[in-house]
Amino acid sequence: MNIILISVIILTIMINANYVTTGLTDVQICGKLCCAQFAIYKLREMELANFGLNVEQSSILHFISERGGATTIKEIIDKTMRQPNSVYILLNKMVKMGLIHNRRGNQSKSTLISITEHGKSLLEKITSISLEEIFSVLREKDRVILFDILNRLLTRSRYLLGIGYVAPIAKLLNSEVPQKAKPKYNKHPSVNALWSILNNTRFAISRLRELELTKFELTMEQSSILHIIVDHGGTVTIKEIIDETMHQPNSVYILLNRMKKMGLIYKTEQKKSGSSLISLTEDGESLLKKITNITFKETISRLKAAEKAKFVEILYKIIDKSGELLGINFQPPIMQYLEEANQNATIESARTM
Repeated sequence: MNIILISVIILTIMINANYVTTGLTDVQICGKLCCAQFAIYKLREMELANFGLNVEQSSILHFISERGGATTIKEIIDKTMRQPNSVYILLNKMVKMGLIHNRRGNQSKSTLISITEHGKSLLEKITSISLEEIFSVLREKDRVILFDILNRLLTRSRYLLGIGYVAPIAKLLNSEVPQKAKPKYNKHPSVNALWSILNNTRFAISRLRELELTKFELTMEQSSILHIIVDHGGTVTIKEIIDETMHQPNSVYILLNRMKKMGLIYKTEQKKSGSSLISLTEDGESLLKKITNITFKETISRLKAAEKAKFVEILYKIIDKSGELLGINFQPPIMQYLEEANQNATIESARTM
């Protein structure tokens, strides 16, 4: 019995047994996906810096290699879902770095992008220590389930974005138009494959969400902050926002100051603790009630309850491991000793009473 069949059986049992739901809304599940992607991205950037690369450049090299060492710009745009202009800028930078070169195809007008010898040499040296560590918390069957869920979400998101759409007349004129891609199982997804599909899925859903939020004049980050405040009972500390989003303090402060100027939130200074409480203004509450969730209805909501539960369980494992590797919850050893001393003092005081 192969892993795929086992995974399907497990999901079926969970559904029939009324498996405990996630307790999270679809908006919150998307938030966890974004958090997991952002944390892995930060770790990957740190590792790739040793090779003079960033995540995007590494992804392009891997993609070209998977395509047999050469691909077209159109295929790169389709794979990454980035705007053509940003792809051209990225590729030109990589050409200057000596990682790739471009040339005209023999039988078409398309420009072929190939990896140079320097690029091939560098690609062989690139390590995946961060990815190996992160995904080590997942069993093989959970990796398969994660890849399957992400694959279906990505396929749906690409369809909604209209990526790969071919006009009817083009289909009539060209019999070689590619057929609509169907989700495929990966029996043994590598850590690079898992990272690639997680990164692309988050990007695709985020693009859909940004399009939806445009009419409310909000960004996805601003919308997320509004939801985080509500999820924390109406007030939240800046530290809690930083911990939940894993973003740098400076970027969070800039985001909050912008939202304050927009009249969506306000700060209340806590004199005793010295911290600031962030709350929604009436305008913020009113806007949050108007925001639609069509993106999530058409993507995450299509997952079954058991799949959502498993998806969230896996995302939490990834987030926790990534946070550990980033040292987010690290405390200097002295803090542990001080805490133990305080506990001992409390116990001793209780004995003498």
